[in-house]
Amino acid sequence: MSGRSRAPRVLVALCAVVVAVILGQARVALADEGLRVEGMDYFYGSSAAAGSADSSVDILSVSGAANQTVYVEMDRDGVTIASHLAFTLGDSTAKRDGAGRYVGVVSAKIANFQPMSTYGVRVFADREQTQSLFEGSITPVFADLDGAPRRLLALRTVAIGGDRAFTAPANVTFGNATYKLANDAPVSEAPLAFSYTQSDAAEPIDGVVRYVDAQGKVLRADSIRGIAKGEHRSVPVPSVITVEEEGASASWWRTVGYAGSVNASYPGVSDFTVRCVPLASGEGSANAGNYYFAGIRFVDAATGRRVLAPSDEAASTYDDSLNVCGRYLYTPPTRLFATDADGVAQTYVLNAAASHLSDAGALELDSAKDGVTDGFKAFDVTYDRQPSDAATTWTVVIVNGAADPKGSDREIARRQFEVRPGETATFTPDATLAVGDRTFVPVTSTKESYSYTFGAAGQDPVTYVYYVPDDYVAPAPYDVTVRYVNYATGEVLAEKSVTSRPELRDELEIDSPESFFAGDTEYVRLAGQEEPIWHSYYSSARAYTIYYRDSSDDLAAARIVRVRVIYADGTQAAGTTTSTSDGVTTVTVPSTEAALTAVDGAGASGMADGSGADTNEVRIEDNETPLAQMDPLGPWQTMPAWQRPVALAGIGAGIVAVLLVAFLLMRRRRSDEGEGEQE
Repeated sequence: MSGRSRAPRVLVALCAVVVAVILGQARVALADEGLRVEGMDYFYGSSAAAGSADSSVDILSVSGAANQTVYVEMDRDGVTIASHLAFTLGDSTAKRDGAGRYVGVVSAKIANFQPMSTYGVRVFADREQTQSLFEGSITPVFADLDGAPRRLLALRTVAIGGDRAFTAPANVTFGNATYKLANDAPVSEAPLAFSYTQSDAAEPIDGVVRYVDAQGKVLRADSIRGIAKGEHRSVPVPSVITVEEEGASASWWRTVGYAGSVNASYPGVSDFTVRCVPLASGEGSANAGNYYFAGIRFVDAATGRRVLAPSDEAASTYDDSLNVCGRYLYTPPTRLFATDADGVAQTYVLNAAASHLSDAGALELDSAKDGVTDGFKAFDVTYDRQPSDAATTWTVVIVNGAADPKGSDREIARRQFEVRPGETATFTPDATLAVGDRTFVPVTSTKESYSYTFGAAGQDPVTYVYYVPDDYVAPAPYDVTVRYVNYATGEVLAEKSVTSRPELRDELEIDSPESFFAGDTEYVRLAGQEEPIWHSYYSSARAYTIYYRDSSDDLAAARIVRVRVIYADGTQAAGTTTSTSDGVTTVTVPSTEAALTAVDGAGASGMADGSGADTNEVRIEDNETPLAQMDPLGPWQTMPAWQRPVALAGIGAGIVAVLLVAFLLMRRRRSDEGEGEQE
């Protein structure tokens, strides 16, 4: 489904333009030096979005090294309407060694788009506009509908004289009607347009997530099977994809501009195009750009099998992974607690000598020195399983429920109890806690006491108890999303929302059905998830995933393993920290107030947080999406976006106003719950 556009300067119009510099950056390993600017395609999600004042369209992809700045200018019919819109590619925490670069996506909000005016886009490397990086135009793509007027399908930003492949969506929706692509070839080139025929079939349709490179070439297409009429389905978009081509080595690509998932619906949007950039280049070697994937297994010293998934079917899967594009110290947990088939948490203690760790207790990874030429290297970290009669460590973590989930003041204190066979340990929360000059009190859902019995099933060896300042006023209730996911495919079969309220006397109990039907297929919950999820209003989690299998497939033996990690210094690290002195990144299993999960069985994946994001995806979002540094704002940079004043500038008589809004983006999160982060 592809056609070529020759990028004519097509007549387009805007009754109003709102330009917002929105920079979502991702660290990737690219061999090139200097700045690179390329146009992008943006597909409207619906007819309502096309021309909406709230419609933000991706127009440019910018890549470069830390602290490099570009300046964007836009014109309408040759008259400048926006100038010197600057942003800087940079890392708010530290500069990095090696070949790591950033990729930014520049978006513009365009209202009342009509084919009447010509819009140009220019990008410069300097504010004086003497070093041109890009010159092009924004051109529309149309859908010719049978029995209905021509509708706006997409916008393209294409360099003058450039040529980039365009793949038309297979299905589109306008109003309440769904249309299917009649022919892969366009019906016209200037403007680019494709023919669609109306389809009101009641049977399900198939969607697709299509991954493309800068030239529009389709790298990979993942089908979204059987979207039923009236269905809304969340489909994950990985942070990194692997592309297999016949006769060539596998290549690795970083997705750009998506928040970890797309929402497919019928009627609605079922066809998605995701822009990708290569993580490395040159002679098919994934290490040409000083980059590789590290796969890490947690191994039982006695059996040589994975601690978290010891079955033969899961033997080759990795428990953790990370993108190595510099110098890293991977610090494994000193203790792992993993539930067995009976739901009892078994204890595993790190064997540093057998794991070949440094004196600091870490694996030392260096993409420039490790000699990896095929893009991947495996590491085993060895653990000793503790005898069945050995004491279990029960950890009680006292949490500041009012603090930022990623902040250093989130944890107030912790207590650890050694629980031996036949014993039950009890913890009674204090009525008040003095922390510095502040007094903290338990939240309303705090129990009078907590206990842990040695060897009892269904118990968590790590317990979180929430406190807040005594003058704290809780914000409004919020919704928690629960997704039922087909483990074999990653498809979201169904989802529900439950409301968490601060006044609840108990933590919110979230149950899941043992089985249910989606269409004509029965799905059965994987073993290990029988216990309900207990959610505290003050927890950082905003989404949970429950895994199911088709009742007729071969995953009957697969089960969920609940995982807790403890570190030697008594803290659960946040995932990544970077030393500003030598550029070394320290990496750990990301902390979470909800248990991590792993699956023991065929096709098993590595550890994931409660929302289903694996540890590598969490790190990419947290560590590889640095803060955008907006040059024109000066001191406004340090203010939260919602507190900044709006600067309104009229540029000449009769020219539309340009609203400059700088967004200091913290992250583009995996799910679409806004700021609902999972630690």
